Amino acid sequence: MIERFADGKIPASGPPALPELEEKIAQAATQLPATLERGFSALTFRDNLQAIGELVSLCDEYIDKAAPWKLAKNPNDAPKLKTVLNYAARALRLLAISLHPFMPQTTEQLARQLGYHFDFSKAIPASAYQWDSPVADLPIAKGAPLFPRIEIAAAKAQKDSSKKGAKPVSEIPMVPQP
Repeated sequence: MIERFADGKIPASGPPALPELEEKIAQAATQLPATLERGFSALTFRDNLQAIGELVSLCDEYIDKAAPWKLAKNPNDAPKLKTVLNYAARALRLLAISLHPFMPQTTEQLARQLGYHFDFSKAIPASAYQWDSPVADLPIAKGAPLFPRIEIAAAKAQKDSSKKGAKPVSEIPMVPQP
């Protein structure tokens, strides 16, 4: 949607689309770096993943309720659409950095698609962890899907063949990763 409705660059935030939920996201995102630092120091990786999951859940709720696909249909809602796209991009940036220890290849690809060129082999700048760190005007880059869908028909065929005692399908066709 950023490519289509914001000329391929992350837009600046406009007026609030869902103020209460945006505040919750900002609060969770602001607290996340300190929570992760404590978790890594204490080796409580499960707690870190749970904190990351909470931000993901808030963002999922935000996208569902803000419905950017509906905002895009009404020119009067363009400023709110920019806010939703900006919040999504900022959350994804923070999630890419936060999830890197757990999913390095995927998060590096996500960061590149969002226009960030972090060298994950070195310390990430502290500003990257800040919720209010500017993201506007970063050009996004198209890329392969991060989590390609599994072909439903192939998955069903594998399930059916295993029920009948036949040889299982050795591989479910997926979109090849570059």
